Amino acid sequence: MSAPLKLVKNWYDSMLWYRYQQWVMIISSRQSQAEKLLVFWIE
Repeated sequence: MSAPLKLVKNWYDSMLWYRYQQWVMIISSRQSQAEKLLVFWIE
């Protein structure tokens, strides 16, 4: 693999990882909000 290609691949992988982490954070925060609402309604 040539150096420029490797750089591009590393950058792409890190972008994907960053996106994935953001997505997971959003999902988990939404889940916790939904759980709080559920608990609120049950009580």
